[in-house]
Amino acid sequence: MLGLVGAGVVLGSGLLTACSSGSSARAPLATQSPTASAPPRRGGKLRAAFAGSSAESTSVLQATGSAIDYVRARLIWDTLGEIEGSAPVWRLAESVEPNADATRWTVRLRDGATFSDGRKLTAQDVLFSLRALASSPTVQSGLLGGLDAGASAVRDPRTLELQLQGPDGFFDLVLAQSMFVFPDGTTDVAHAPGSGPFVLESWTAGSSSLLTARTDYRGSANGGPYLDQIELLSVADAGARLNGLKAGQFDYAGGLTLTTARAEAQNQALRILTAPQELWSELAFTMNLGTDPFAKPGRSRCSRWSSRPAAPRFATACLRRGPGRRRC
Repeated sequence: MLGLVGAGVVLGSGLLTACSSGSSARAPLATQSPTASAPPRRGGKLRAAFAGSSAESTSVLQATGSAIDYVRARLIWDTLGEIEGSAPVWRLAESVEPNADATRWTVRLRDGATFSDGRKLTAQDVLFSLRALASSPTVQSGLLGGLDAGASAVRDPRTLELQLQGPDGFFDLVLAQSMFVFPDGTTDVAHAPGSGPFVLESWTAGSSSLLTARTDYRGSANGGPYLDQIELLSVADAGARLNGLKAGQFDYAGGLTLTTARAEAQNQALRILTAPQELWSELAFTMNLGTDPFAKPGRSRCSRWSSRPAAPRFATACLRRGPGRRRC
């Protein structure tokens, strides 16, 4: 699961996100679901602070490198879909359906999506993006390890068929895991035109990003981006993010500690929110393919090799979900 984790606190019109975990020794942190507290109004600028560093990047292929990189990417590049309520909710995709044995999946795209440079988004763009994500050292590449990118093909401008290396009845969940879409043939991945609701106006690593809403975004007629601009502030220290929120420097602060969230739980000026469980971090269990029994032939069928040449070769274990059904 790709996503940001936490509870959130609103200060006035702001939000403060914090990681949360229960404990039998203490009362659970009182939180609210992340829903709007008032009807949305158009216009204005949101200032949001997230953890970042001087190593930030605007590359779509490095979007999961830090919290602020991921938030920025989600605003610039739309995705095929995302997980809501533990089920896929499609965005650029209109439908995602398997064949009888779940070895081939057909993706049908919504009509009318465009990139920020005016180009119409097509199935060829989606296939190019999936191939780029699968072949690069990205978090998504591990999820796409079962995709046979070479055997996958575009059927028409709105339809593509994704061939898998083996049956996977849960591949729709994979496609709902931050599969960003950018134009076919993109070579400059740090400046790839986006299909999302905002465009990047300016960016300074370790400092800030300014994004402006697209007036031609496909959802504008039915809501679209309500804000005119979003400014993302890179603030490495969690305490500084909280202090900046309280001082009015930010409207939203993300990634604070559970201790901080508990300490502010009774603050009537704050509203604590919790992200849905599908956006929490997950645990990853790995197998060392250099030791028994995983080194035996046939045991590494679902392996996900490290992209770092100097790193030990590990593979993720298969997750079994019912008789005859499994996902790596």
